[in-house]
Amino acid sequence: MTEFTEPIHAKEYENLPSEQKKQVISLNYGKKMLQLKIPKHNFNGLIEPTELKQTNSDNLKMLNNALDNPHNCNLEELIKNKKVCILLEDGTRKSQHELIIDVVTNRLQSANKISYVITTGSHDPDTDENEKITDAIMVAVEKHLIPNVEILIHDCFKHEYIDVGTTSFGTKVLINKFASNYDVYFVISDMKTHYFAGYSNPIKNFLPGICAYETIEKNHSLALDDYSTFCRHPLHPEKNKKRQPLAEDMLEAVYLMTKNANIFVLGLISLKNKIIWCEAGDLATVTANGIQKVNQIGSFVLEEKSDFIIVSAGGYPYDGSLYDSQRALELTKNALKDGGEILFLAECGIGDGIAPNEKAKKFFYDELSKPLDEVLRGIEKEYKLYTHKAYKFAKLLKNSKIWVKSGLNKEILENIHLNPIIDNPQKIIDNWINQKPNAKITAFNHGSKLAIYINNGG
Repeated sequence: MTEFTEPIHAKEYENLPSEQKKQVISLNYGKKMLQLKIPKHNFNGLIEPTELKQTNSDNLKMLNNALDNPHNCNLEELIKNKKVCILLEDGTRKSQHELIIDVVTNRLQSANKISYVITTGSHDPDTDENEKITDAIMVAVEKHLIPNVEILIHDCFKHEYIDVGTTSFGTKVLINKFASNYDVYFVISDMKTHYFAGYSNPIKNFLPGICAYETIEKNHSLALDDYSTFCRHPLHPEKNKKRQPLAEDMLEAVYLMTKNANIFVLGLISLKNKIIWCEAGDLATVTANGIQKVNQIGSFVLEEKSDFIIVSAGGYPYDGSLYDSQRALELTKNALKDGGEILFLAECGIGDGIAPNEKAKKFFYDELSKPLDEVLRGIEKEYKLYTHKAYKFAKLLKNSKIWVKSGLNKEILENIHLNPIIDNPQKIIDNWINQKPNAKITAFNHGSKLAIYINNGG
């Protein structure tokens, strides 16, 4: 489904003066596509993740090939007569859950005990999407005749936790008791850039994935460190990109949680319902290889900043809430000149559209409703989980104006210093051109999967 565009016949278009010719771009918004028009002489490009060329584009074949040829281990030998815990990402991740669960479950028949944990971290566990994942597990278990399987949707507030130690960063690691003391952890992770954890990657299935609120809060306080940013990670293959305090803390926590257990990883990169990269094996190798592929797909170096940028979070589920959608702004903001403006497309159609739970709403949204200078001062004095979102949003809002096309009402957006678009977002672009006829406009689709740099180091 498309909106906001009018067809132009080819002959009519060719007869237009050059300054009236426009580039039509399609951007994801919820479960739809929005089309916008930018004058050719103002258009500075549409940037979206690059699909890797591959000889095998069949999802099933890619999964089986990865599991048949794992790095540095043998899955059959690893799990035989062992207790195995499968760590699955929750329903906020757009992954091929049903297919992946079926393929993985089919290979677990030699295990002694199998448990599945949906690793919600601090996300809401009680969602339709998580129930669908649970249903997919039950179908696969029945199909492949796996007995005595247990399933848990992690809840960082309600479940029982075990203290397994403290990291060098001072984070007390409290692991969900249900997910503790297994021989093998089989981790399934869809990888992409992450604006304060470096990358979404297998270690996030452990922390925040199966940890208590207290542990997540302490770890996420490290998001305020300047080195806790995208495209840095302790398992990064480049030495100068390994410093990343928040991710380093996560990795230490993984080793405390797993101790003498083995970790087997199935790493994937998905775009548009297609798996475009997939490898399996040991944690370090798969994560490092995944990081390289994520960079190939989503990292872009621009020659200069733009006066205006258009950012799509990537559609559902990446724009399910304002809280989740914000990451797209953080990953693309380097492209904007100081004092510039952003047209942000994020439907925010899950739940109340603001945040995944009441605590997130309080420490993200309510905090951001204060004067921006007060937001910045308050968070620097005392960190609470989710306030890093308000902090980073406030820093961006201090230097830019953000227009938002979403399903949220006008008052909700205005309350946190955002500018709601009441009708057609095309009007924002038209107004930009009227104000600054020679302005450059860069557009970003699937912003939550990108990493934008400026050639001069910005």
